[in-house]
Amino acid sequence: MTKCFTTLEVERNKLGTLELKMKNKYSLDIDLTHKKLKNFEISVGFDYFFCCSSFLKKDKGLKFLENRKGSWNFWKKKIIDKSELITNTNYNDDLSIFLGHVILEKRDHFFILQGQDNITYHSMPPLGFFKYVTSFKRKLNSFNCISGKISFFSDRYVNSDFKNKKIIHEFEVKKGNYSIYSISDETEQAKKVYSVSPEVGALLVKN
Repeated sequence: MTKCFTTLEVERNKLGTLELKMKNKYSLDIDLTHKKLKNFEISVGFDYFFCCSSFLKKDKGLKFLENRKGSWNFWKKKIIDKSELITNTNYNDDLSIFLGHVILEKRDHFFILQGQDNITYHSMPPLGFFKYVTSFKRKLNSFNCISGKISFFSDRYVNSDFKNKKIIHEFEVKKGNYSIYSISDETEQAKKVYSVSPEVGALLVKN
């Protein structure tokens, strides 16, 4: 009886571990017929950001961005009065990142492509690239949008004293929780350079 109970507990633990791993990964096993990314290029000096748009309407939020220190940030979250901001540092100064947006199965998907040392993208690949060539192996963070709008921008927008509206991209989205997953390049060329699949960006997707 004890042996059976122990075996059952082991199997439950295995199932719990498997479920946790599944939650920490994302699969783009979705029909992409007639689906295309809407693409944007964002010029970056050092850091780039996305936030619930309400963050940019708060004096505390603007002061936080203005007074940020020049440290490395990797999908780091800041919350001010329930409004959230995510910061990431570009791997190389003064290179653009590429942003692609598409709605799949009634959920917003934002693909952020920044590249890596020795891996440079000159434009945003088609949507099929992310389904057949990349993987989403690791959950990087969570994100909550309370306003129904998400803004993407870089330190160049901050340095313009938030006046250059041409370099900020705002999207109307569903309110609620989102997850951020790593994007890994699974091409043989990338694996030869790094021996493992390098992380070249992130996916923001509605839960």
